[in-house]
Amino acid sequence: MGQGRDPAVAEVREVRTVARRLDGSGSRPNKCLRGRGKYLNGVVSDRGAWNRLLHDALAAIQGGTLSKVVIARSVDLEGLQAFDVEQVFDSLRRIAPGSTAFLIRGTDGTAFVGASPELLCRCDGSLLETEALAGSASQANAAVLLQSDKENREHRCVVDGISSALGPFSEAVSIEGSPTLLGVPHLVHLRTPIRARLKEGSRISQVLAALHPTPAVGGTPKERALSFLAEHENLDRGWYGGAVGWVGEHSMELVVALRSALLRANRARLFVGAGIVEGSTEEGEWEETEAKGLTIREALSGGGSDALP
Repeated sequence: MGQGRDPAVAEVREVRTVARRLDGSGSRPNKCLRGRGKYLNGVVSDRGAWNRLLHDALAAIQGGTLSKVVIARSVDLEGLQAFDVEQVFDSLRRIAPGSTAFLIRGTDGTAFVGASPELLCRCDGSLLETEALAGSASQANAAVLLQSDKENREHRCVVDGISSALGPFSEAVSIEGSPTLLGVPHLVHLRTPIRARLKEGSRISQVLAALHPTPAVGGTPKERALSFLAEHENLDRGWYGGAVGWVGEHSMELVVALRSALLRANRARLFVGAGIVEGSTEEGEWEETEAKGLTIREALSGGGSDALP
């Protein structure tokens, strides 16, 4: 028999190659912060740097360069003893049962762990499902989230960005009419399911490369937002915001690596971010990122909020 190349196997390999490129360092070649700052028992995060980054983002938006950009920051924690990564993973599954918990072990003794509420892409043959997940409020303010002009503008950027990315590869794209509320620990998000029927000949790897990073983790316009982050964010996102999941011959399911931390021995680096649009404020975006970090902090402390550092 000939040694012909199996197209299905080749496509799976290409999807995996694309997925490996969809981590933070591949999407945003930013300067690494490792080694900067001092680890303490407690929390280390530079609010001054965050405020400067937010003002740079708002200036770009007000100047018409961007409509939205998602900025991120890291939070460094030091435990009293080495973190048990499997215990952290189990705690995340219990704390956030509606999210997808993940654990990736590095070859250098690190572990990347998190619980993502956001589906990046689910494919079964020609049928594709994804979602716009953007716009946030505390659980106490959930009732007003659907009416918030600022949060709905942020959400619409993601809906439009995903629809535009899928268009060239799809026979049809279906978007549910109005966003609904998705409750996760400590927060509520606006969510809009999106479905597409892929054109014959469309390759999942191409769709994935066009789709990610969505405006929920990058911004819009996409290339301008990524250029802004590369120039201003000054953060090595690593796996944060990348694609995590599984890939088969005719199907796959990937989530966005959010609500996550990089662990090594007794040190943890958490990653949190917020979508910036016109109307974003220092206090509001800081509080949103603080809330987004609570789930992983609870898991690191053994699952109880009373034990948070």
